[in-house]
Amino acid sequence: MARRYLLVDFKLKSTHGVGRDWPISYDDLDPYYQQAEEALGVAGPDDEDLGSPRSAPYPMKALTLGYMDREFRKTLNANGFNVVTEPAARNSEDYGERPQCCGSNNCMPICPIGAQYSGDVHATKAEDAGATLIENAVAFHVETDADGKHATAVRYKRPDGSTARLTARFVVLAANGIETPKLMLLSTSDTLPQGLANSSGMVGRNLMDHPGTTVTFLWGKPVFPGRGPQEMTSVVNFRDGPFRSEYAAKKLHLGNTADVSGVTESLLGKPLFGPALDREIRQRVARKVSIGCFHEQLPEPENRIVPSLAERDAIGIPRPEITYSIGEYIRRSAVETHKAYARIAALLGAEEIEFDDEFAGNNHLMGTTIMGANRRDSVVDADCRTHDHPNLFIAGSSVFSSAASVNSTLTIAALAIRLADTIAEEAAQP
Repeated sequence: MARRYLLVDFKLKSTHGVGRDWPISYDDLDPYYQQAEEALGVAGPDDEDLGSPRSAPYPMKALTLGYMDREFRKTLNANGFNVVTEPAARNSEDYGERPQCCGSNNCMPICPIGAQYSGDVHATKAEDAGATLIENAVAFHVETDADGKHATAVRYKRPDGSTARLTARFVVLAANGIETPKLMLLSTSDTLPQGLANSSGMVGRNLMDHPGTTVTFLWGKPVFPGRGPQEMTSVVNFRDGPFRSEYAAKKLHLGNTADVSGVTESLLGKPLFGPALDREIRQRVARKVSIGCFHEQLPEPENRIVPSLAERDAIGIPRPEITYSIGEYIRRSAVETHKAYARIAALLGAEEIEFDDEFAGNNHLMGTTIMGANRRDSVVDADCRTHDHPNLFIAGSSVFSSAASVNSTLTIAALAIRLADTIAEEAAQP
């Protein structure tokens, strides 16, 4: 999914009195969002209001919704919900040397024909442009000059345990919300006893994800999930509102997978055999659907990552030690999510409703090198440059000041392009 943030997501503290504001606005990122959509190849609905103003159309039109998603949108939108088509980095036509989506319904873990964007696309482009990709090189220390002001080199380990060192004029760390702060905290020296870029003490803190809950049920009629991509529509009325001062925003999304294995396993213990078992599997798979969600999490310093003092990996580098909890801001929202699920299930004539109110992670690691205007409570500035080291930059969602309620992918890409422009401009200077 390739969603833009809402304007208010950049001003959460100013607007709703919770969390943090970004030191940049939506307008600052708008042209980079467009570039990111073009670079990743995003297909989206130009005739639907997704809440984020656009200065240009999507690179590709949205894929056509299947029967289930059309019925979901029609029923819910007639009853006060707002269901929209998800923009996705998935081709609706041949684009960027990638083929059109063939609707195999196997987007995760990997698209079998490469119609969906994945990181190897730009790794290959980087190599074609002259970059050298060093495989299986695990960075474990960033060196600085004697004053601790400028980053000068990165040391890494090979699988056999041997080490190497790379020097650079500019250093960019892009190792996600766990490994980036771990590397920085490991990069201590006599000048920097608290680690790299950590004068604020915020490196590793403010870990965020999108904790989710789900509901599963049998729709009141056959809707035949499993045709086309694995997710195509979402409910967006809960992404913003005055409630955000009290509880978390969220996005609900309808899964589009045919749970043949799950349904079959659930029926194997019942007195059904042969054609009768086959019929029951077919009718239940045609009706079984699941709705999940992303709850927005606030940046809280207590949620953090540090290098372990006791545990090391296979090549001797400390493993990450994580302190993480889900607070009342999300828990209050999850109560409302349960109510929304129940109402949706009723509208769809659901049977055998199963709520899973246990929070599950969604692998959207954010916030551990947080962006801010004040160097005393943040790690990087508006340009993703560390406050402490003018030639050290951080790319990725670890710089996010807020989690919002949508996938972080497109905002990561937009910030990366903006960061690249900054470095290119400075690199051109003598």
